[in-house]
Amino acid sequence: GAPRIGVAMPEARQFALGGWAAVLLGVAWRGGLRSLLSTLLLGAAPAVVLATYFSDVLAPVTGLYSKDQVKTMKKKATDLERSKTTKIFDGGESMDWLNCLVKQLWPHITKYVEEKIRGYEDMIQGCLPVVGSSLHFSSCSLGKKHIEFGPVVSRLVKASYDGKVIENNGVALDIDVCYYSDVDIVLSSPVASVGIADLKIQGTLTINFRPLLDESPFVGGVEILFANPPDVDLDFKGIGNIADMPGIYSAVRNVIRDAIGGIMVSPNRKAFAISGDPKVDLAYLRNPPPAGLVRVTVVKAENLEAADLHYDLTKSSDPFVEVMVGCRRWRTPTIQKNCNPVWTEKNVHDFYFYHMMQWVQVDVLDEDKFSSADSLGRIHRTSVEELLQQSADGPVSFPLKQRSPKDSVPPADARLFLCFELIHEVPLTAANLEVGTDRYSLNFKIDECDGLPLASLNAPFTVRITVGGDAERSLSTKKGWAKYAPGMVLADLKRYAKLLEDGVEPKMIAEVLGVEKGAIEAFAAARLHSSSQDVKFQNWISKIEAERVQNEISTNPQFEEVLRLTIPERGISAVVELLSSQKKPAVVGRFEVEIGMTETIEGPFVIMDPSTGQPLSNGHGCDAKLHGTFTLFGLAR
Repeated sequence: GAPRIGVAMPEARQFALGGWAAVLLGVAWRGGLRSLLSTLLLGAAPAVVLATYFSDVLAPVTGLYSKDQVKTMKKKATDLERSKTTKIFDGGESMDWLNCLVKQLWPHITKYVEEKIRGYEDMIQGCLPVVGSSLHFSSCSLGKKHIEFGPVVSRLVKASYDGKVIENNGVALDIDVCYYSDVDIVLSSPVASVGIADLKIQGTLTINFRPLLDESPFVGGVEILFANPPDVDLDFKGIGNIADMPGIYSAVRNVIRDAIGGIMVSPNRKAFAISGDPKVDLAYLRNPPPAGLVRVTVVKAENLEAADLHYDLTKSSDPFVEVMVGCRRWRTPTIQKNCNPVWTEKNVHDFYFYHMMQWVQVDVLDEDKFSSADSLGRIHRTSVEELLQQSADGPVSFPLKQRSPKDSVPPADARLFLCFELIHEVPLTAANLEVGTDRYSLNFKIDECDGLPLASLNAPFTVRITVGGDAERSLSTKKGWAKYAPGMVLADLKRYAKLLEDGVEPKMIAEVLGVEKGAIEAFAAARLHSSSQDVKFQNWISKIEAERVQNEISTNPQFEEVLRLTIPERGISAVVELLSSQKKPAVVGRFEVEIGMTETIEGPFVIMDPSTGQPLSNGHGCDAKLHGTFTLFGLAR
């Protein structure tokens, strides 16, 4: 798209920019391109800092917003978003008892957290050059305003147990969370400072207790998540005020929201198995079965704003549609120079959803080649349940609304036509399989890898699956982690030290006390005496535990995840890759599976070296394997 038409440039700003351009042209003419680039680089940073610190004075010249205007716009944007925030359920019970407890604990919590934050000063200074060695937290306060909880609503949910899905075998608590913090954290140096002045988080936190068991502790696991992205807002201090400028501010908010979404927004969650029951599978706590799929079809748009001015003086837009459910995003292709676009290709997408009250958010955007996409309107957050009801008889026409106060208001007759359909996963034997773009749902459960080489592959690893060579049908796990193992305790080490001093062989100690021989030999090599200071024993424990964790992550990483994606047909190949944790991840292992006519393909799967085509090996005659299962479902209305 061409540059967006905005408010006429102030005359003072025109003269200022004209003079600036003349100076740059003069420098380029006299000194060449290198001098011009140097001038730009040296002048850009001071110019931005001056424009930020003196934005109120320079606003008439720069054409930028003043600090007061920025704060006013941010408040309007926050209030607008908050007014559109829909709770999962109305009503609920008060949690005043918890808020009273948090209020009393808050001074102690803030003191603990502030000390932890200040403890990072040495690490920050050590990671920076000499010029950064004076960095310190000049201010570090979480403020006096505490997190507030409530109301809370409970409901029954299904759960996975012993490989089966059981209805109403869990309890979910939906808790409204509100944190309007007067936080004040500033990192300072002799040159500049940067910090956060305020932080606001509002959303509905869901805590699932499932499956329900007949033995203590009566609950198999706990999951903590946001079914919908929470509203997040923050103010910056010092040179961080640059991030408050229009354009940068929205980008910073999006980065923060995406970071939260990648950890805590459905389908992502924090999950813990607490019962020890082997029939409770952590993979299905972290990635539970979905409630279904919502099929979104983008049909057409009408009377969109003409946001671009082209070189022939005609106006139009280059629209595309972006849909978001939970933390998952999808977009249509862009249709060039058309304010009444009709989408006929790649305009259908299936989203897994986990609750009927999950929101669907739809944006119509104008694609620009040299800047971020401009908003042409938004269909604000609406629940899956409501959209399915509205689309019961076919495509629905939705009026487009203003995305935020800083965006232009769409024409009154601007509309987007969408269709929403409910799709279910069904066994392959079902007769009424869906006939559409995607007919099947592939579930790839990854438990662990073993037999990997100890070094040289740059652990920790992630696992990526790509179906049919299509990058759009590709998903990755989170980084692998080390299997839990009880660590050594101080009393045991002193006991080992005493036995070694009495001349007992490490092999005998290991056999009698049931300890790994290698651990005893490593402890003997450390030459610690039973009379040594406790801190020396603790340091040795920390060192050994760090080595154990690194070895486990390298040779036997745990994943416990289920990756789900829709596919168009059977008889399609799936490539599974093991990726390193380098800045630019490299493929260190791979294997291929044919997704055919069988419903389930059981592992383990031998991991091949991509450079030689031979199995990866740990050097002891054991091939590296990935333990997991592929399960194929049909899709049906």
